[in-house]
Amino acid sequence: MEKSLFKQYAALQSKIAALEEEKGMLKEEIVAGLKKESMDKVETNFGKFTIGRSTSWKYSEAVEKIAEKLKLTKVKEEQKGIAQPSVSEYLVFTAPKND
Repeated sequence: MEKSLFKQYAALQSKIAALEEEKGMLKEEIVAGLKKESMDKVETNFGKFTIGRSTSWKYSEAVEKIAEKLKLTKVKEEQKGIAQPSVSEYLVFTAPKND
């Protein structure tokens, strides 16, 4: 296989990481600006910007015990061969460390 493909992939991954970091900073600024203006969304010529919200739950000890029992039951089924695995393939890329 051509080494140039690996080089292109690594270079692109580096650019994407830099862009994701820049995007994250812009998101924080936009959300802060919207909150300061007491707005949940703004429509612009570039698109609609909306503050999204997600809810997470903290369950009681009783529910946590049931969840733990379910995890153990799943592991037992895996070990006994009752549960059937589904395997998918994907590419893993790790950039070299820059010291």
